[in-house]
Amino acid sequence: MELNISRLIDLQKRNDEDVDAKLEERKKSFKPSCPLSRLILQENYAIKLRKQKKCELLSFKRAKLMMSEDRNFAQINPSAILNSHETSTAEELDFTYQALCSPIDSALLLPLLEKLRMLLCGARECSKALDKHEFIPKLLELASSSYEKIQFEALWILINMTAMHSKYSQQILSLNGHAKLIPLLHTSSKFKEQAIWLLGNIAGENEELRAELLKAGVLEEIVAVFKDNPNEIALVDTASWTIENLFKAEETPSATVITPFIELLNALMCSKESKKMRKGLEGLQKITANNEENIEIIVNEIDVKMLVACASRKESLLKLTALQVINNICTGEESEIKKLISYGLISMIGETLRESKDKAILEASISIVSSIMVGSENCIQQLIDEFVFKHLTTIVQKMPVVRHKAAAILVNACESGTESEIMQICVAGALEAFVTILELEDAMLELATLDVLDRILGLWNEDENVVAKEFDRLGIIAKLEELQLHPNIDVINRAQQLLDKHFDTYPLADDDVSMADMEKEHSDEMSQGEDD
Repeated sequence: MELNISRLIDLQKRNDEDVDAKLEERKKSFKPSCPLSRLILQENYAIKLRKQKKCELLSFKRAKLMMSEDRNFAQINPSAILNSHETSTAEELDFTYQALCSPIDSALLLPLLEKLRMLLCGARECSKALDKHEFIPKLLELASSSYEKIQFEALWILINMTAMHSKYSQQILSLNGHAKLIPLLHTSSKFKEQAIWLLGNIAGENEELRAELLKAGVLEEIVAVFKDNPNEIALVDTASWTIENLFKAEETPSATVITPFIELLNALMCSKESKKMRKGLEGLQKITANNEENIEIIVNEIDVKMLVACASRKESLLKLTALQVINNICTGEESEIKKLISYGLISMIGETLRESKDKAILEASISIVSSIMVGSENCIQQLIDEFVFKHLTTIVQKMPVVRHKAAAILVNACESGTESEIMQICVAGALEAFVTILELEDAMLELATLDVLDRILGLWNEDENVVAKEFDRLGIIAKLEELQLHPNIDVINRAQQLLDKHFDTYPLADDDVSMADMEKEHSDEMSQGEDD
């Protein structure tokens, strides 16, 4: 056998190339080396942190010693006390309160407040310790301080406290604290947002506090912020949330009060910048939530055509927020729903159900269809014309994440629709969807589906055997037989009623087989008799 030298050289060359490629790949996978200068900086920073912690511990020990010797507390460095990590939260809050009540320089007061805020953010056991001292009056006083940073920190701490428990919101109102917050709405933007946020926390607690704030004119004052300064876009989110909380009051204020704010939200929605559009839509979503009494006023102030156009856009977050606003509006009167429909709402929903795979978007769209069916008469035919039910049947069969909601709408449409509408829904694929619904193991939905099937069978004008064959082809008869093993007795009885009522004379698959066997057996017997 001759040795092929050229082939060996070629194999060796390939092997060398593979080795080089593997080495290059390993080099790329190595973590890049850290520059020496950066390592030195990291080490210096670590040393600085250790020294700082050591100083803090020493300062705390000196502070405790001075306290035990009954020295003047004003001589203690409050920031050193609060920077300690050896004491419990309760002890640190005790030290903090004593420091706040002492004459302290503003340079020391600021770190004291910063540490207090951090304590309230991270500790759950501080509620009892807070109740031992009168923090609220002192913080309200500092919220009106001439030092901006101290003022800001005091407001932030009050926000954290009102988020912890309703008793702190109650205490602020009992001290007429909301009257001290209202002037802050007309100062710089950062104080406006803190004040609006704090008022929103208070308004979200209970009906008594909401009524007190509305009586004090807080809603009008918040709206005035945007009336005087329409460019305060950064405050829109917080203001929308606070207004939403105020509208939860039993005596809901008229939306005419917030007309300037609605106009601002509408202007943002109609802008060409996605960020501004989303802010406007998010604001509208908040003020239309659970506010059926004022939906008409709000709808009259916004560009409904633009709202539907926003829901048609491709950006998921923008589209979802617009759909949520539309869903809130559809809980209002029929006139608002018809106004949305006149601008192509149903067509847009049909396209969304056909194209979207996003669970949240599909749920919002399905919820809108449900609201339209509840709030608007004679809308089923419009939904049929825009292929909404056709897309819903596809969702029932192929998208388990939103299957139940889509199934409920199909069943409701067949329960409330006319004979013509029901037959059109069946042609759109509802019967195939009903087979899937009967497999969902939801007794209530299955019973409703069985009632709908009973109604459909009663409306069918074809010959009974033709209808039965169609239902058999779709697997509905087989599914009715399977339901005889259902754990719910009502489902069992209802399925048996349908079989007895509509398919009693129809030869089922098992019956066909047994009949053929009987005929063959009879033929064999006759042949045997003739031979004999």
